[in-house]
Amino acid sequence: MSSSQPRLLFVAPAAPPQPSEIAEFARGLGEAYQGPFHLIAHQEEASAGPEFVDRLLAGAEANAGWAQVVHLTDATLGHLAPRLAGLTGAPVVLSVHGDDLPRASAEAMATLRAAASDPRVTVVATCATVAREVERHLRIAPRVITPGANVMFWGKITTDRRHVDEFRRDHLDLPLGVRLILSRGALLPRRGVAWFAREVLPRLPEDVRYVIAGDGADAATVRTLDDPRVLWSPIRLPNETAALFYCVDLAVFPGLPSPDAPEGYRIDAAEASSAGAPVLLADIEGNADTAEELGLMTVPAGDAAAWARAVIAALDQPPAHRRPAIDWGYVGLQYLGLYREVADLPA
Repeated sequence: MSSSQPRLLFVAPAAPPQPSEIAEFARGLGEAYQGPFHLIAHQEEASAGPEFVDRLLAGAEANAGWAQVVHLTDATLGHLAPRLAGLTGAPVVLSVHGDDLPRASAEAMATLRAAASDPRVTVVATCATVAREVERHLRIAPRVITPGANVMFWGKITTDRRHVDEFRRDHLDLPLGVRLILSRGALLPRRGVAWFAREVLPRLPEDVRYVIAGDGADAATVRTLDDPRVLWSPIRLPNETAALFYCVDLAVFPGLPSPDAPEGYRIDAAEASSAGAPVLLADIEGNADTAEELGLMTVPAGDAAAWARAVIAALDQPPAHRRPAIDWGYVGLQYLGLYREVADLPA
């Protein structure tokens, strides 16, 4: 193994049954990075708690002299970046996603701003929307490295769709001849999934069914939707999701404007596109960034009539133009280059 592959102290969420976007990012990058690394994992809801902070700082001290780079994948831990740099003697890379910054308190923001200005800390945004949030809140210009998708894994799903109707009948208990649309991801109000079910689905033909796959803060609302055409599935794991991607006619990501919690890059949309599903995204924030990168269609956010027209058109004639998603392997190489740069190691 080349000495120019930095020894990485990787601080990331553990992979829960219902992984979040940050956990999916950490998993994808962790699997893609080919250099030596030591993982310090945490449960996201406990990431800022004193017990984990003590464990993190102890782990950093234990890796002093070994770690050449520290990567914090969760910006809620960003205030610790200078301390981690001091304990390890290594530079720190800090990833920022979606709504990490707007949901921070004024006190936390001031601390995070001071940490981000430390010359030992390099901030990386996951898309253009997040980069603008970093510039606005932290007053620095971040690097931008877009997340990836496991293109090989998801691409296998596109190979054979001859038995889709039978699969829907046997695994989803659906009658033959229905058309299936899917929303996947963490269920949050800004994602607009419940809004889509209430406002858009009634405008669609009767043979359309809407599968909502995921869990989160808006799951209780989703479960109370009174429409037999709405099918809720809590699954988010890759093999289970692959089965859904195999049999859907369209994937929709109907986000709603949320200035206080802007959307970041949509890894789940990149995965759906890699699996061969036609994709529609709301034309806002990270949804729009994802659509622009992958050549996917956008629909005006919050416009039920426009969404109904777009869904019907996409079901009747699926959009054919798209660019391939970036594979996590390539993303890993981009981070390898960044790690080498901040650690002052040769390529």
